[in-house]
Amino acid sequence: MNTRLAKLLKLKIEYTRGDNRRIHHVLKVHDLAVLIGSLEDVDTEAMTILSAASIIQEEASEGRMLMKRTGGFSEHEIDQVAYMVEHYHDNVSPRSTAQQILAEAELLTSIFEYKLSQDAIAKIREDIFKTTTGRRLLDAMYGGTPWTTAPQNTKCTSHC
Repeated sequence: MNTRLAKLLKLKIEYTRGDNRRIHHVLKVHDLAVLIGSLEDVDTEAMTILSAASIIQEEASEGRMLMKRTGGFSEHEIDQVAYMVEHYHDNVSPRSTAQQILAEAELLTSIFEYKLSQDAIAKIREDIFKTTTGRRLLDAMYGGTPWTTAPQNTKCTSHC
C-alpha cells in the first residue's frame, strides 16, 4: 500500500473512532478489494481509485473531506473515488472493473456479517459476481466449488 492510501486508511479509522464494527468492515472490504484488484491485474491508476474507494465506502462527501485532509490526491482522483462510492451499489451494467470489484468485496464481507443463507449466496453469485477472483473467493469462503483439485478435509500436519 502506498503512503497516501495508508494515511487515508489511518485517518478513516481515526474519523470513525469507537465504531469498531464499521472500522473492521472497512478493513475487510479494503483487503478484499485490493486482493481481487491485484489478482485481476487492475492497472495502477484504477487500483489507487479502487483502494481509496474501498476505504471511504459509504459517504462521498466524507470521502472528499478525508482525501483532501490526507493530501496527495488530485481533484480528478477525488472525483473518481466520490463517483465510485456513490454508484458501486447500483446494480447496473456496464460497471467499471473497479466498481465491480468494490461491489464484490463489499458483498464478500456483508455475506458473513449478515449471515446470509446458501440460497441467497447462490443468487448473489449468479446475479452480481463477475470477476474470476471474486467468484473463486466467494466459493472458497462460503462453500462453493474449490479453487483447485487438492484433496479436501485433509488434516494439516506440518505448519498448523
